[in-house]
Amino acid sequence: VDCFENQRYYPGSGWTSVLLPTDRFAWSSADGKKEVKKTDFALPAGWHWKGPWRPVTGRLTDDKGWSYAFDYTGTYHSHPRGCFVRVRRWSRTRALGMAEGQMGPHVQVIGQAFLKTFKTKSYSAGTIFNRRTYKR
Repeated sequence: VDCFENQRYYPGSGWTSVLLPTDRFAWSSADGKKEVKKTDFALPAGWHWKGPWRPVTGRLTDDKGWSYAFDYTGTYHSHPRGCFVRVRRWSRTRALGMAEGQMGPHVQVIGQAFLKTFKTKSYSAGTIFNRRTYKR
C-alpha cells in the first residue's frame, strides 16, 4: 500500500506540512485529490504487515525519498533548487496469512488438513498461496 507526504517551502520558515488551500492534502493519494494518511490503512482479516512504512527512493528522489518541483503540477526531480513543493511516497507491504510466530497449534492442524484436502484434488499448496489460477 502507498500514500504520499506533501510539503511546501516558505522562505524564512523552510519545509512544512502547512500547505496552501489550493494545494494537495499533507498526506494524500497519488493524484493528491484524496486525503490518505498512513494511519488510515486497516488490514483486512487474514493479512499482516511484512514491515514498517518506508520512503520509496529512486532516480527522481533524494536519499530521503523526496521529489521536488516548482508546483504540484510541475516536473519533479531530485534536487530542491528553485522548488517550492516536495512529495515523498511511503510504502508498506502486507501479506496474506498469519505472521510468523502467530499461529497456534490448532491453526497449524487446520492448515495441514486444508492442504491435504487440496493435494488430493490435484491442487498444490504453491498454486493456492501464490495467487495463481489453476484448473483441476
